[in-house]
Amino acid sequence: MIHCLSIDPGKTTGVCTFGFDHLAKSIEDAFHPVECLEIAWEDRFYMLEKLIMGRGMYAELKPQIIVFENFRLRQGRAFEQSGSDFPSSQVIGIVGAYAALMIPNPILVSQEPAAMTRVAVREEHLKLITGSLHKIDAYKHARYYTIMNHVSMVV
Repeated sequence: MIHCLSIDPGKTTGVCTFGFDHLAKSIEDAFHPVECLEIAWEDRFYMLEKLIMGRGMYAELKPQIIVFENFRLRQGRAFEQSGSDFPSSQVIGIVGAYAALMIPNPILVSQEPAAMTRVAVREEHLKLITGSLHKIDAYKHARYYTIMNHVSMVV
């Protein structure tokens, strides 16, 4: 089982810690979410460091793979983002820096925002993600990663 972390970056950041068994018999058996949470802007440095160091609420292992939503300033959003501190980019930078310092040979995986729209939340996981769009998005990025990287998809 590979320990992983999925991040939906932003002013409020969604996070999902999960186990990934790429050799499981089915794609559904490959995905094991452990915890999903939301990180407030003012807690971003402390909480991201804690999670990358493997000191999550339930997860006690450093992630080997970190999946995050990519951020690009698109032409249609440029005006809307004027004056922004670009919180998504800041969170991505923090995660990359912490991973480089604290994890030997980290695997950082960038996904397009639309990628996670292709997956649904499994009914048995609903209790993990109630109440927050950011937790749901982090969960969906994690699940999309496991689906696309399961042995049945890459053979």
